[in-house]
Amino acid sequence: MTFRWLKRIIAWSLVGIIIQIPIYYVLDRQVQHVMNPSSLSPQAQAQTNQYTLDAPNIINPLVSFDDQFLAFRSGDQLSIYDFTKQSVIWKLDQTKTAIAYQWLPDRNALLIFESGIGVNPALPGRLGVGIHSLEVSGNQGEAIDRFASPLPLSFQKTQISNISLSPATNLLYFSVQGQNQSNLYEVDVMKNLRRLNRSGEHVEYLAVSPVKGTVYYNLKGNSNGQTLAENGPTRVQIASNPQDKVLGLWNKKLYLGTVDQGYLTKIWTLSDNQPSPKRPDFTLFWEGKVPWDQSSVVSNMAVYGLLVRTEKTVYQVSPQGSKVIGKGENSFFSPSGKYYYAFSTDSSGTSLKRVVL
Repeated sequence: MTFRWLKRIIAWSLVGIIIQIPIYYVLDRQVQHVMNPSSLSPQAQAQTNQYTLDAPNIINPLVSFDDQFLAFRSGDQLSIYDFTKQSVIWKLDQTKTAIAYQWLPDRNALLIFESGIGVNPALPGRLGVGIHSLEVSGNQGEAIDRFASPLPLSFQKTQISNISLSPATNLLYFSVQGQNQSNLYEVDVMKNLRRLNRSGEHVEYLAVSPVKGTVYYNLKGNSNGQTLAENGPTRVQIASNPQDKVLGLWNKKLYLGTVDQGYLTKIWTLSDNQPSPKRPDFTLFWEGKVPWDQSSVVSNMAVYGLLVRTEKTVYQVSPQGSKVIGKGENSFFSPSGKYYYAFSTDSSGTSLKRVVL
């Protein structure tokens, strides 16, 4: 009798061990996945795609928001490259000059600030400056050019930057750097051009809310470094530290960076939940030390955190800290935050590498 019970105990013990082995194996895999996901998930590993562009010495490359198209300049000519077809699908007429350009956030359209003969259809055969919207279709391979708005002739000799459109209001914002002044302009759907900054104010960085339509911007120089929020007739100051810079607006949050003696030391966030916050409540997102120079660019990441590109290095920044992920020279990001691009270019062509973040 005792021997029979002993056999049963041994048998059930073996069954228990057999059942526990796969359970422990699964649990161990899950623990390893949490502690070290890159070692277990091939999908999480960085994926790289290589592209060759038959375009020498490209400058100012910009990726569309859906990551299908690349706009760039080669020499004086503006072109659009299709990553799916791996070819250039459009080039700007060489009789015209692209002063600046920017992809729209809500559709595959490139806004082009042009100068040249016939740019303004109301003035055929005459020199003009204006904004054109180029609608690009990847499936049909078409590019439809529409005239959006005329601009003053004086704009052809200026530097236009910070181009941003709010889909909520269809208002376009951009800054114009002249000889002694940096101004912020607004263009509405009726093609009316309006300057927002006041006399003596110099605009530096700006970001536009895609939902509320608020434009946030820095004033520098004699403006005592204010950061303003403007929506329609309402204009309020949200920060007064001259070291603060508007970095961008992502995921319904405004990101403001503190730059001290050539280093980005803090990043603050503010919820974009009202037209113009009169009593802003900033939250500290990150604190550390990352180099900052005149060429520095900040972008959102699709997963979590921000990318900060300086002249030499690209950093990933999050509340957990910062780390180097690539070289800053000849690199740029996609606005979706999904990809990091690095390229080498010379007189024979351009080699472009796209890395999944």
